[in-house]
Amino acid sequence: HYRSKGTGMAETDDKDKRMAEAQHTRAIADAIALAEPKTAIVILGDFNDLPGSPPVNWTVQGDPKSKPKVGFFASTDAITETDRYTFVYNGAKELIDHQIANPLMNQMLDGKAVVIRHGSDVGDASDHFPLMATYQIQ
Repeated sequence: HYRSKGTGMAETDDKDKRMAEAQHTRAIADAIALAEPKTAIVILGDFNDLPGSPPVNWTVQGDPKSKPKVGFFASTDAITETDRYTFVYNGAKELIDHQIANPLMNQMLDGKAVVIRHGSDVGDASDHFPLMATYQIQ
């Protein structure tokens, strides 16, 4: 769970904290991948940021100065764009919850089974819509 944007105002949004969390998260994933190359890895949760933002990019792509590096894949790419949101803020649909996998784990993803549950039945559980994916682990 990366740092919240608070009220969305500049004074409550600590972008540097979210970026540091993304860098640390990816450093952990990279260390595991280096130590255990045959390990399937998924980084998931509430990133409190949109695809294309610096923290999400860093988590997905890793350190841009690092070579070689392993790119991760977003499970939400399998969802139609109109359904690709996990939170509604001031009427705007936002994808702020993410599930990204390293290449090994991504090969196990059942793209047809990736879904974000939208509906009033999930509203009592969280203020976010749940992102669910199925991986065929063998």
